[in-house]
Amino acid sequence: MLESRKMRFLFIYVDDIRDAVRCQLEKVDGDLAAEKVDALMKRIKLLHGPENPIGGNPRLGILTLASVLRQKFGDRFEIGYCDMAFECLEAEDLRKKLRRFQPDFVGLSTMLPFAHVFHEVTRVVKEELPACTLLAGGPYISSAARRAMEDPRLDVAVLLEAEETLPELLTAMLEGASLREVRGIAFREGGELVFTEPRPMVADLDRVPWPAVDLIDLENYSRAYRIVSPPLKSMPIFSSRGCSYECTYCHNLSGKTVRWRSAENVFEEMSYYYREHGVREFFFWDDIFNLNIKRSHRLCDLIRKSGMKIRFSFPRGLRGDILTFDLIDKMIAAGFCQSSFAVESASPRIQKMIKKYNKFDKLTEVIEYCAARGVLVTTFNMVDFPGETEEEMMQTLEYNEGLSHHDVTLFKLSPFEGTQIYDQIGGYDHHENLGAATFYKYKKSLISRVSPEFLEGFVKQFGMRFYFSKRRLENALSFASPHISSQDLREHFKTLYRVAMTHYGVQEGDIQDPEVRGLLRKVLNPAEPARAAG
Repeated sequence: MLESRKMRFLFIYVDDIRDAVRCQLEKVDGDLAAEKVDALMKRIKLLHGPENPIGGNPRLGILTLASVLRQKFGDRFEIGYCDMAFECLEAEDLRKKLRRFQPDFVGLSTMLPFAHVFHEVTRVVKEELPACTLLAGGPYISSAARRAMEDPRLDVAVLLEAEETLPELLTAMLEGASLREVRGIAFREGGELVFTEPRPMVADLDRVPWPAVDLIDLENYSRAYRIVSPPLKSMPIFSSRGCSYECTYCHNLSGKTVRWRSAENVFEEMSYYYREHGVREFFFWDDIFNLNIKRSHRLCDLIRKSGMKIRFSFPRGLRGDILTFDLIDKMIAAGFCQSSFAVESASPRIQKMIKKYNKFDKLTEVIEYCAARGVLVTTFNMVDFPGETEEEMMQTLEYNEGLSHHDVTLFKLSPFEGTQIYDQIGGYDHHENLGAATFYKYKKSLISRVSPEFLEGFVKQFGMRFYFSKRRLENALSFASPHISSQDLREHFKTLYRVAMTHYGVQEGDIQDPEVRGLLRKVLNPAEPARAAG
């Protein structure tokens, strides 16, 4: 049993800032030489950090767990928080933080693509603090626990949702009780890897405490993560967990039964951030916010009745083919300004194969209606599905090209461990093939029927044909929103097009039509501020 004293618990969100640097270098000049990456890393670390972050958004999972520990243990734990992406840290950079904080427990969380960095972090933690207890949870651990637990430095893996598991685990450790009675964990005992009985998902989300935002600088996070440029002070929110759809490329980490927070509970949290922290913009991180139509209407009614002047968006997307016009109208009245919609592929064969089953007539109507009503719209698209042909990729491009929305993302399929499509193709080496070095250039491990040369050319063609058309540029120049001023919209589209040119490798000289070049110059060099939109 550990002595009765104040303990220190340090949460670390593990990310790969070097991967992001490689990504930028590849997009700009294709040069991934190690010395160039090292030089740029040094410059970034001098320029960026918690006071001038390069990226990231508040890690709601571990911030919520911080609140859970406070609720359970009071001041028994001093809690620290570290976000490697936000603070521009590599694994070795953590040593000073570990020495200064001297945690008794370290809790790590990361995504599957950053597993290699995760294990660098476990090495650094145990080299600096060999006696500390090293715990881990999050998507990587929950998807690939056996692989993760091959790392002898990792003491306990917390599987899936941790709000009930973590305090029970810490209580058992503090009291010297058997860990076999703690549901939802994996640990080693006598050389054996033990998986305890699975723990059910948290049933009543209204009882889960809100994230411990006092541990972070919301102002700086708002500058680092933005949907609209320039940003307002912002906060992400999960208002539900789970998704009832069966898309083969998605994890099932939150269950196939959607669990909803009540509209009242979500509104209370938003009101708290609005009143106490000056938040004026919210990002809903739900997998499928609009599946519960009645709750969606109720939340909008509460926001409108309150008089809060906010805007909100859905960067992870809404299910477009079930979205109704009356709900869109009510959301706009409450502050709705942006959403993503997952197209993925416009090929009927691929839609069936990945079990997406978009109803494209309805999806098209919704995208066009949102764009016409002043909502910024992004579509999510993927390529390199098993057996995908050049013609099927072109179907996705042509579908997007025919719509009136403002932005696209184009991803290479990432078959994550623990998904149906990962099993379908027989596995995938993410460390080698997922991330910056192949994200835009698409050079390795293609699982479609097209050549790497075609795919690399297709990416540039996708960007050229979508963004740099007369119609799209005229839309950018004339677009009006009820919740974003015309001055901010000009700044937004200027940023959007600069990023698009970098991402898709487009130079002004690539555009042959002089009228289109002239429109692009107007977008990139907006006129003096005009009056705000209504």
